[in-house]
Amino acid sequence: MKNINKIIAREFLLIILSIIILGIAYVSIKIYNYYHESKIIELEDKIDIEKNQLESINFYEKKYNQKWLYEKYQVHYSYNMFWDRLQQLAEKDSIQYLWNRMNQENNDFLFSIGFNHHTDFQEFILLNSFNIEDKRKYKNILKIKIDLKNEKLFHESKNINNYEIKKLLKSLSIILLLLFFIIRYLYYSIKWSIKTLKS
Repeated sequence: MKNINKIIAREFLLIILSIIILGIAYVSIKIYNYYHESKIIELEDKIDIEKNQLESINFYEKKYNQKWLYEKYQVHYSYNMFWDRLQQLAEKDSIQYLWNRMNQENNDFLFSIGFNHHTDFQEFILLNSFNIEDKRKYKNILKIKIDLKNEKLFHESKNINNYEIKKLLKSLSIILLLLFFIIRYLYYSIKWSIKTLKS
């Protein structure tokens, strides 16, 4: 009877140990997921900050939307080339020369939209042109935003969903069952068989 109680106690301890190992595995997975989820939230906040910074700068959209000027002048090259040419002229103080060379129709158009003098037109061009600093800021913010999104995708890919958790715990349960019970019983039965054959 004493021997049977020992066997039952040992089996009971192994069952408890298996449950503890499964519990530790489950808690570890939850901590692992919590870490990645908190990183995702942190990265989403950083992405929002960069997005807000882009919107607050708002230089790209504001400057790019000056296409109406390009559309008025039906030229044979792209908007960017047109605007780059105007920007070069404005930076070299050549707008006055351009202003004086324009035909009356173009000058009337510029007067009608509020450019009374070549300096007004030059100021408008410079204000709405990308300078090196604007381009640098814009590229830098976009790069940071892309890097943050990539990092967020990395953490999302590392997150373990409920289906995978169940699958992992099921696999671990099978391994524990094999180790603590089936393989152990197999070992005991081989040991008992050898002992019986010897005696």
